[in-house]
Amino acid sequence: MVRSRWTHALIAASGAALLAGCGAKAPAAAPARSAPVSFALQAGLPVTWYLPVVPGSEATLANAQASAQLFQPLIWIGQGYTVDRADSLAQSVSWNAAGTEYRITLKPWRWSDGRPVTARDVLFTWSVLQAASSAAAKAPPAPWPDSGDGTGGVPQNVASVTADGPRTVVIRLKQAVNPEWFLYNGIAQFVPMPAAELDRYPHDPTRELRYLAQVGKNPPAVVDGAFRLTEAVPDQRWVMVPNPKFPGPKPGLSQLTLLYEASDTAAAVALKTGAATWGVLPPAYATAAKGVQAPTAPLGFRGVWLNWRAPGIGKAFADPVVRQALQEAIDEPAIVRTVYHGAAAPDYGPVPAIPSPLVNPALRHPVYPYDPAQAAAALTRDGWTLQGSVRVKAGQPLRFTLLYPASSHADQQVAEILQQAWARIGVQVTLTPEPLSTIIGTMSREPSGWAAVAELGLTYGGNWPTGESLFLPGAPFDFGGVDIPQLDAAVRATLAPGATVSTLQAYEMTAAQTLPVLWLPQPGGVVVHDPRLHGVSRAWVGLTGLWLGDRLSLTP
Repeated sequence: MVRSRWTHALIAASGAALLAGCGAKAPAAAPARSAPVSFALQAGLPVTWYLPVVPGSEATLANAQASAQLFQPLIWIGQGYTVDRADSLAQSVSWNAAGTEYRITLKPWRWSDGRPVTARDVLFTWSVLQAASSAAAKAPPAPWPDSGDGTGGVPQNVASVTADGPRTVVIRLKQAVNPEWFLYNGIAQFVPMPAAELDRYPHDPTRELRYLAQVGKNPPAVVDGAFRLTEAVPDQRWVMVPNPKFPGPKPGLSQLTLLYEASDTAAAVALKTGAATWGVLPPAYATAAKGVQAPTAPLGFRGVWLNWRAPGIGKAFADPVVRQALQEAIDEPAIVRTVYHGAAAPDYGPVPAIPSPLVNPALRHPVYPYDPAQAAAALTRDGWTLQGSVRVKAGQPLRFTLLYPASSHADQQVAEILQQAWARIGVQVTLTPEPLSTIIGTMSREPSGWAAVAELGLTYGGNWPTGESLFLPGAPFDFGGVDIPQLDAAVRATLAPGATVSTLQAYEMTAAQTLPVLWLPQPGGVVVHDPRLHGVSRAWVGLTGLWLGDRLSLTP
């Protein structure tokens, strides 16, 4: 699936056969292989998972970028946030008028061991999606559930998935939904996995999930993407070479390497010295790198994530007055000026004003403008009285630890600004920097082991930007236990048949008003690459943060 992804971060109207008429890419003679190409991964994020079905704690941008090279996406969301027929494994997708039955036909395709990719492989993926769901009859073992659990109504709203011949799968739903939404958020999850290789325990789902939890962290033996992995050195590099059985046009690279970068500074140095051929940097670091540069921005948002389950302070976060006061104390335009030097945009809801035309026009301006005096007065009226420098109510102080990613100086600056701004309204914060991968692991596996996380972003990664994977109770990315019935209703409205952009924008406004997270500016990025590297504009999909290496070539 193309899921929401943690980052240190329009739907085109389509007919009932969005991908109909899209044939397989004609196999081409292998081109002359170019020199090796290396990609500098997002700072602080190693590759730790390879399979297309991903536990929540492994749903990072680095893992998604690696998996896209190894497993051909069933639905590839390309430029303009539209379905790219050429790079989708689905040859056609059609649905009935009621929006309850969907037929997916696969292109003729093969695994790297020579076996054909068939409907059976899609059914195996479906069995894993079912078993790895929090709604399964038996709770899935750690590190599951699946990071896409509930997204697109999968598996909860799926009545059946059956094969109709060797290359056609039929998905029937319990309730009708918006077909375009289900294509992006539901069908895209059914990326085939090699059943002959991985389906070891078909009658024991728990044992199968434990097995996949082990093999998912190791280089896959069988793939159907353009590349296969030949070397994986943790926290250093992941080396891939072309898959000789790949049915599409043969990659023009002799080798593709993903490089771990401990910090933005390290990534900039790698791009300056040529240790990395290309990568994406914060604008402030791009000036130190050499090469062709182009701005980019994901469809996503960044914010402060509050844990309503945290002992003591969690009840304070559940108080809308407290959340509103914390938001009113954040001067987003000042952060844009002082931290990002203008290379960011204030965001006031779950869909960014830039680059998305889907944003509610009213949210180009804040629902809660910067007003620390109003924030302090609201806390006083709500019973939070100052005792020394900290506000207290019923014995609970407004005091907590704020985690933030340690790999970026900009993240540190934002965290310090928040600490100072909140101190002025009587909220005491202790700052703790940690590696981003550690923060994600803590949020995923320790429900009461954290209080708040700043500068954590999320990109929708090809999903329609509805909130079912974020804010509904039990959603895979609802690590803080947010419970806002008004917001739940707005989310569910976006999933119904006949939902429109206006329905989406109504949800955006509800999220902006109810503050399931505190909104922060969304910085842009800069794609930096060696001038000899070709195909970057076709390979890199800025709105999703994903890319395909078979589009690239490097002139010697």
